[in-house]
Amino acid sequence: MVFALIDFFSIGFTGMLLILVAYFLNYFKKVKRDSLIYDLLNLIGGSFLFFYAFSLNSLPFMALNLVWMIIALHHLLLKDVLKKKRRKH
Repeated sequence: MVFALIDFFSIGFTGMLLILVAYFLNYFKKVKRDSLIYDLLNLIGGSFLFFYAFSLNSLPFMALNLVWMIIALHHLLLKDVLKKKRRKH
């Protein structure tokens, strides 16, 4: 039981770090909000935090991170669709 909590804590902590890294990279203009790395950091970070929230049975925290993941995934898919449209033209 203790090992499971440590693993989930590590996953949650890593997710928090990934989202903060994305935020600070954008804030200091190292990456743009529409960059692939920004969206991947947010998607992976949100996913890790979602699983951490699941381990805590925290529905509000799960909902928040689910929305975070959906937005990041939407940006990634939208970029892919736009790239395919540009190739056709």
